[in-house]
Amino acid sequence: MALLETDKAVEDWWDELTEADKNLVKESETQYGKGNYISHQELMQRFEEWRKK
Repeated sequence: MALLETDKAVEDWWDELTEADKNLVKESETQYGKGNYISHQELMQRFEEWRKK
């Protein structure tokens, strides 16, 4: 597949993040592991309720 082929070396996106961004990703993973998240559907519902105010 041409879309997947490249002549350039593929760099890991993680290596391009700042330390602050890496820390945010790590914290997000920790929070997700603890069950501290909401579904996209719930988020959209909350947004619609907020928008009506």
